[in-house]
Amino acid sequence: MEVVKNLVTPDKYHIKCPYNMEAEGYCVHNTANDASARNEVAYMIRNDLQTSYHYAIDDKEVVQGISEDRNGWHAGDGANGRGNRKYIGIEICYSLSGGDRFIAAEKRAAKFIAEGLKAKGWGIDCVKKHQDFDKKYCPHRTLDMGWQRFLSMIKAEMYIPGELSGADIPRGTDDLVLYFKGLSRNGRTGTNQWGYEVAIDKNGVVLEDPHYSGNTKIPDGGKVLSGHGKAGAWIKANIKKGYHVWFDVSAHITKGIHRSVSHFNGIRGADELVIYNKGSASNTNMWGWEVAVNAKGHVTKKRYGGKTPIPDGGFVLSGHGEAASWINKNVKVGDTVKLVGNVIRIT
Repeated sequence: MEVVKNLVTPDKYHIKCPYNMEAEGYCVHNTANDASARNEVAYMIRNDLQTSYHYAIDDKEVVQGISEDRNGWHAGDGANGRGNRKYIGIEICYSLSGGDRFIAAEKRAAKFIAEGLKAKGWGIDCVKKHQDFDKKYCPHRTLDMGWQRFLSMIKAEMYIPGELSGADIPRGTDDLVLYFKGLSRNGRTGTNQWGYEVAIDKNGVVLEDPHYSGNTKIPDGGKVLSGHGKAGAWIKANIKKGYHVWFDVSAHITKGIHRSVSHFNGIRGADELVIYNKGSASNTNMWGWEVAVNAKGHVTKKRYGGKTPIPDGGFVLSGHGEAASWINKNVKVGDTVKLVGNVIRIT
């Protein structure tokens, strides 16, 4: 993406960007006014306030004010804070009034960040909000509209999607299959040699370039992505060692609907999908959708509210926020629910 440069001059480094920096991510802000990117950066440069950032982005262009190898004062976490000393500050314009200009600016920012992540070999975990560093409710309008929504916009710009055929199932013609446990007893996929496979660690990082062979060892806490025919060609063309792989938790697979589970038992946090299989009932508040699943994997009850009784030998699937909406949309009484690794599959 083309960038307009209007950089702070060295005589102002001591105010705006006094330290060399080796960046490790992006920190996202909203400007809280309605100026253009050029005007935002011009004002930042000419004043003598310490506040500074690397890029301002509006609906038409990206304007750079500080080189990425120097720090900015934007994250509110002090002279030695990670936000100020390790993160590239991004200001999204027109957030005061919002509307079409802000939406277009946010879209441009998502595309710009996605291009930067790919170029630097960073994953989506390298994108932070101002709030992560000093608790300030910023980027305010982006947060109001949904932070996960914004991250999904970035991911949509970053990656070429592949459609999963299933998880831990035999791989058929042109199938793309994810293996958590595998089909063999020795921690391997159990696949034949006619396909491309890659091992992915627990953080979603690809450990190797695609190889044409089967029965790949599954990393501890990780997974193997395996493709035959057209799916194998997709792996070969789009995945390399060091890439990050994400799985869209709201996506459909041809053999059912799936979503990753956040954790088992314990406290259900915002937007989390949790399985409760201990005790007599789910330990939840009333703000979420839940389904009871019996020992045979069949959904026997669906309700909005907490503390759903756990069937003997079964479990309760409980969701808050986005996960609650997913349950309400995709799960009904009589469906079959299967847990594969840390993924719930509904058929």
